[in-house]
Amino acid sequence: MNQNTVNPEVALKYAESHLKENDVGSALEVLDIALRSKKNKGNNVALEKLMLKMIDICCENLMLYTLKDCLGHFRNLCQYTDRDKLENVLVVFRQKADKMLENCIKDFGADKISGVFAEDLED
Repeated sequence: MNQNTVNPEVALKYAESHLKENDVGSALEVLDIALRSKKNKGNNVALEKLMLKMIDICCENLMLYTLKDCLGHFRNLCQYTDRDKLENVLVVFRQKADKMLENCIKDFGADKISGVFAEDLED
């Protein structure tokens, strides 16, 4: 991976180019590298943009396990320094997750979805 992808602005551009080629995995990898870079630790504005892009990509492709790890890392970075950025990212994620759930209920029915949640609670 190129060192320039550590810069959040460049990482966003690389991610966009990967998405145009339908390479979701590479796009998420580039964003994850930029998010976890120690060089960007205090740049919460740029990291917020990265997280919002990751939320868009992961919610569109139903890749929430990937997003879970990145949200946890972002929380650790912003928890004490910039709670507004953290709150904004979590609100956007909640809205997207609610929309995903509504779409699943429309597609599969509420009974099927509640059965899946009941199975998850048993495990």
